[in-house]
Amino acid sequence: MDIDQNAQLIYLILLGLFVGGYFFFDAGAKFGQNLKLAIVWFGIFGAVVVGYHLFEEAETRGATLRDTSKVTSFVDREVKLRRARDGHFYVTLDVNGADVRFVVDTGASLVVLNERDARRIGLDPETLRFTGRASTANGQVKIAPITIDEISIGGLSHTRVRGAVNGGRLDTSLLGMSYLKLFSKIEIAGNRMTLVR
Repeated sequence: MDIDQNAQLIYLILLGLFVGGYFFFDAGAKFGQNLKLAIVWFGIFGAVVVGYHLFEEAETRGATLRDTSKVTSFVDREVKLRRARDGHFYVTLDVNGADVRFVVDTGASLVVLNERDARRIGLDPETLRFTGRASTANGQVKIAPITIDEISIGGLSHTRVRGAVNGGRLDTSLLGMSYLKLFSKIEIAGNRMTLVR
């Protein structure tokens, strides 16, 4: 939960205490009636808070999926990316003529495609040779080494980029160092990542 969400939650709690306190301490009503009103109010308030958090989580997931590129500018051979709500940097690149969504992963040595994206760029995972292995958070997985004909973003294109197709479960393809090293500088400052050609 970030600072803005904390502030919103504190505001809702204070509002709930204020309104609930008004009903509870209203001198013109009986204690039993006040107690019933307070219980009803706090029940409604609790439902609103729970609904708010569920909405926020759904909105976060939706925003991450919708804002696939997070490219805020492309000027003077620089690519600027904005951090997504889940903490990662995402970018959509043209790979062999097809749009592929990546999570930027400086810990990955190669550009790694999941099988779905491999098919999108014209590869058939059934015909690939999964002769390599990679270590992931879920253990060892088989990978098929490939050479990607072309990767483009904005006015920048790179050809014959080393990559691999992941033989295990991979939700989002990884933009690893075999592509990132083609930039002269990678800079992360706050919620911005800048790739400089």
